[in-house]
Amino acid sequence: MRKLQFIIFFQVLLGFSVIYDAESQLVTITSQPASPLCVLERQPLTLEWTFSVVRTILRIEVAVRGSRLAFVEASPSSIVIRGNFRGRVSAGITQTNATITIFSLNRTDTAKYVFAVIDTDGDFADAPLQLIVQYPPSLIARALDQVVLEGDPAIHLTCTADGEPAPNITWTQVFANGTDSHALSTGEQFLLLNNRTNDGTYRCKASNGIGSDVNRTVIVVVNCEYCFL
Repeated sequence: MRKLQFIIFFQVLLGFSVIYDAESQLVTITSQPASPLCVLERQPLTLEWTFSVVRTILRIEVAVRGSRLAFVEASPSSIVIRGNFRGRVSAGITQTNATITIFSLNRTDTAKYVFAVIDTDGDFADAPLQLIVQYPPSLIARALDQVVLEGDPAIHLTCTADGEPAPNITWTQVFANGTDSHALSTGEQFLLLNNRTNDGTYRCKASNGIGSDVNRTVIVVVNCEYCFL
């Protein structure tokens, strides 16, 4: 008798588990864009998700993670685009698929997003998307030409750059014939000993593999206090 009761109890428990699993899978996302996703600034981007909805789909939403308001809401009968995406985004939706196209990406579009699909009973599934918009380097600030007296404190040259990925900065010396030396230093800060052998022109170059490198030169003049022509 105890064995029969256990079998019945197990069958009831198994049935409940099957029902629970079925209900928990009422909305599922079956494919989604790669994440993180790196794309070039000013290029178009089409994102696609596929999903399974047991009941009837109500809408899809795309929002910046942490935002209370989606910038895309699309249902089979209407599409709403908000914020700075208005005029730059189109969306399409079926019972099993959603596509969103951004016509021209901005670097400010770099963010973590959430895509959600919701059915008419309020059940939903969501998926994260990290978007990284890459763009060429640009110099934010560079050292000014310097005239110093030999023996004074060391010469500090600074060059800062913006870009995605973060640019690599290389320092070289420019010779009289216009060619460059080998790399003397890397990074934003370049320290020169204050002596006459370091008198000359130096170049900082920023590169990140996107677009063209950018560079600027700075002239360093080291005067000798006790030298006379």
